[in-house]
Amino acid sequence: MEQNAGSADIISTLVELNRGKFILTAGQKLGELAEAIIDTGGKGKLTITLEVTPSGMQSGKVNQFEIRPNVSISKPEHAQGKSIFFVTEDGRLTREDPNQMDMEFQETAPNVRS
Repeated sequence: MEQNAGSADIISTLVELNRGKFILTAGQKLGELAEAIIDTGGKGKLTITLEVTPSGMQSGKVNQFEIRPNVSISKPEHAQGKSIFFVTEDGRLTREDPNQMDMEFQETAPNVRS
């Protein structure tokens, strides 16, 4: 095997995938990721995967590949606020403390001054 036979020009391969549409989609995803990072101050991830399958042979050697590209992002999101809930004896969640005694109030006549 030649020294450079296994290397491929990754940039030109990415540019040519799906007649140039893949690299445009990847660029849009990178822009979407950048906006989310700017908005949240968090970090994210862009992943490009290429599923490469042999699809043709000539003289007993593979001479053709089928490449199925995929690009995905993992965007940072704003943290959600937390809420405190209490657990009842039967396992339900409630915002009111089931151990808190109810307070009883009596209505009184308004204090009228003359």
